[in-house]
Amino acid sequence: MVFLCITYLFASIGVLAFGGAINKTPSDPRYDALMGSRYGQAGYFGLNFNDFLSAWFALCSCLHVSDFDLVASGFTATTAPAAKLYFALWYVVGVLLMLNILKSFFLGEFLALFLVPGQEGVLGGLGPAAPYTPPVSTDATTRSQDGK
Repeated sequence: MVFLCITYLFASIGVLAFGGAINKTPSDPRYDALMGSRYGQAGYFGLNFNDFLSAWFALCSCLHVSDFDLVASGFTATTAPAAKLYFALWYVVGVLLMLNILKSFFLGEFLALFLVPGQEGVLGGLGPAAPYTPPVSTDATTRSQDGK
């Protein structure tokens, strides 16, 4: 839920800061800068902040980090170099912090579901250790106390 709220916040800020900055209208004063950027050359025009849904798609595509710098280059070229700060904050908060917390939550739930305490499972006994039970003594002093 927190991850969705943070993504909502970043998408809202992105729509306010970058809304309308990416368009393919040749009469737009930012058209030449956009087409000269790596973003324009790759044709990533669908990843924009012109509306809220597009902002969600742009932020989710940046979660994969593969073309993160390419998406940021388009907005840096059409708005201001300070746009790099927005994408750097999204990288730190969205990718490094929230996405890793989400992954660790699902990994923890998986391990809790499939590992039975005290048994070695298919994962090589990564579960919690079995409770300690003392060994049963079979020496003569134990037998003499029973009376046998």
